[in-house]
Amino acid sequence: MNGPRDRPAGVVARFRHWRHRSRPKAAILRYHRVADLPADPFDHAVSPERFAEQIAMVRDRFVPTPLRTIAERRHPPRAVAITFDDGYRDVLDIAHPILAAAGLTATAFLVTGMLDGARAFWWDTLVRALLEPGRLPDRLTLPDGTGSWSLGSAARLEPADAARFRGWNWRVEAPTERHRVFRAVHDLLKERSDPERTALVDWIRQWAEIDAAPRPTDLPLTAAAVTRLRDDPTLAFGAHTVSHPTLTGLTPTRRREEIAGAKAALESLLHHPVTSFAYPYGRAARSRDMVEAAGYRCACTTGCDLVFPDSDPYRLPRVFVGNWPASTLERHLEALGL
Repeated sequence: MNGPRDRPAGVVARFRHWRHRSRPKAAILRYHRVADLPADPFDHAVSPERFAEQIAMVRDRFVPTPLRTIAERRHPPRAVAITFDDGYRDVLDIAHPILAAAGLTATAFLVTGMLDGARAFWWDTLVRALLEPGRLPDRLTLPDGTGSWSLGSAARLEPADAARFRGWNWRVEAPTERHRVFRAVHDLLKERSDPERTALVDWIRQWAEIDAAPRPTDLPLTAAAVTRLRDDPTLAFGAHTVSHPTLTGLTPTRRREEIAGAKAALESLLHHPVTSFAYPYGRAARSRDMVEAAGYRCACTTGCDLVFPDSDPYRLPRVFVGNWPASTLERHLEALGL
C-alpha cells in the first residue's frame, strides 16, 4: 500500500486539509441587540423571547464555550461562543440575566468612544429621523453639499405604513422613497470621519425635528457599568475600535489609533488585558496585522462560517443570528456542519 510519501503532492495537500478541517469545529454567534424595535433595517435586534429560546437551545444542543477557548483551539466538538457587537445597554439589562440564568458566557465588543453614555449610535439617530412615522420636509439637502434628495409623497409616513415596513432590510429594494433616501444617506455617512458624521447626523436630527435626547433603549453601555462588570463571569469585554469607523478608509496612523486606543481605554477600566477585537463592518483588510501588533490574541469578522483548526485567529468568522425561532438557528448551525 502506498503511504503519504508515495502520493502525488496535490493528493497529500488535500488529505492534510481534510484531516485538519475534520477536527473539532466551532461556531461564534454574532448578535447586536436584544430588544423589540419599531424599525430595524440592519437586522440588529433579536426579541427577548427569541433570545431566551435560542440560548436554551445552544445550552441543550451544543457546547457553550468562551470565545477565548475557541480562539486558542482548545474547544470541544460542537462548541458555540456568543458575541455582541457595539455594546448596547440591553446586553446588560436584557441579555445578561438570560445568559446568567442559563449558565452561559458572552463577549461584548465595545466602541470605547461611546462609553460616556450621552449619545446614541449615529445609525440609530438616522433610523429615528427617517424611518419612524411623521411628517418630514419635502427635501433633504445636506449642508456640506454632498447630497440632496426629494422625498415626494414619502415625506409623510403613516403609523400603519411604518408598522408594515418594520421588517424592511436596507440591503433589499426600498419600499418608499423615504427608505431609499435612508439607504443613500447611511452609505454616505458610513464613510465619513467621526467628527464630520456627528455634525451631519445632528443636522439631520434637527431637520427632522426629533428630540435631541436619545431614547434610553438606544444607549450603549457606560464606562461605569463596564467597571462594575469587570469581574462578572457572564460577560467578557473586547474592543470594537474607538469610533466605529470603516477602518479600510483610514490612514495607517488613524487605524492604529482606533485599534490600539480602544484596547488602552478598555484596559484602564477593566484592570486586565483586553485580548479580543471585532472589526467594524467586519472588514479585516489592511488591519489584521495592526490588530496582532496591538497585542490582541484574536479578532472577529462578519464572514459567515465555522471556525476550523486552520482558521486565522485574527480573521475568525462568525454566524449572524436573526430574530429567528431557536429551531431555525439550530438548523442553520447544522447546515454549516457543526
